[in-house]
Formats: sequence, C-alpha cells, structure tokens
Amino acid sequence: MKSRPTFSSTRKILLASIALLSIGMGSTAATGAWFTTSRSVANNQLTSATVTLGEIASGSAAVSFTNLIPLADSEVSSKAKTFLVFADNQGNVPIDWNASYTLTSTNELANQARIQYQIGNGSWSDATSVSAMSGSKIFSTSSIDPGKYQVVAFRVWLPFNADNSTQGKQVSFTLNVNGIQVGAPFS
Repeated sequence: MKSRPTFSSTRKILLASIALLSIGMGSTAATGAWFTTSRSVANNQLTSATVTLGEIASGSAAVSFTNLIPLADSEVSSKAKTFLVFADNQGNVPIDWNASYTLTSTNELANQARIQYQIGNGSWSDATSVSAMSGSKIFSTSSIDPGKYQVVAFRVWLPFNADNSTQGKQVSFTLNVNGIQVGAPFS
C-alpha cells in the first residue's frame, strides 16, 4: 500500500515551492530586467567666442599731423587736420568699444592745439585742448556686430589766437581702441 503524503510533507512541498518562486522573482528584480535603451554622441565641442579688433588706423601706421596752422573758427570744418580711427570688429560676437589717446610728450603745442571728435555721422564734440583730452575715453554710441566697424573722426587745429610758442613744436601720443563683448563692463 502506498503511503499517502502527510499533511506536514505537503506543507513542506508547498513552502519549498513558494520559496523557489520567491527566489526566482527576487533574482529577476535584482538583475534589473527592465526594457532600456541609451545613445551616445561623440566628438562634442565647446568653443569660446572671440573679441578681436582690426587695424585702428589705415594700415596701423602712426598718425601724423603736420603743418598745423592757426585757423579762424569758420575755417575749422574745411582746413583742420583730420584722421579717422576704426573700431573694426573682426571677432564673432557683438562688441562695445572705447577710444582714447594718451600724450607721451607734451609742450605748449598740446596746451594750445584744439581737438574734436565725431562718431560715425554724429555731431562733433566740443573743442578742447589736446592736453585736456589726453586719457579721456570716447565710448561707443552703439554696439558693433561681427564683421562691421564704426569710424571715429578726429580733427586738430591751432586756434586763431595761438602764439608763436607753438611754432616748430611736436607732441607724441599713443592711440588706443578697446573692445569688449556687449553688456560687459569696461574695467
């Protein structure tokens, strides 16, 4: 006669089956058997912008005013010595700019000679002495886009009442143009 499983052996088999199922389900969860996917893109780059100024005077040659003579106020617009400075944005972001000159030598000519500047087609500034304007910054009136430029015209003359102490005199100066990305403060 066959022996029939006892209640306790059936219970043991049931418990063993539950344990095996639990272990199987637990190991499936532990292996992370979820549907997944991923992609990669190689050779990515970060590139910074450039702020670059082109030549500020024709061929970046030194500016030379020769043969300044006394002029009447009515002659200034047609006879004053004039030179152009270019704020030329050769970078790849818009820039703000400023221009200035600094005297590297001075004498009576710098004190008596008069200077004015004009940005683009704007109005001429008030006339002042060359020595008084030395080191003063002329700030842009608008930003310059990449590949574009703005012109600053300077004109210099001796006033009609200049005295003989200016004859044969020479002053030297350094011309500066500074560019900075739009919105950044000049230090």
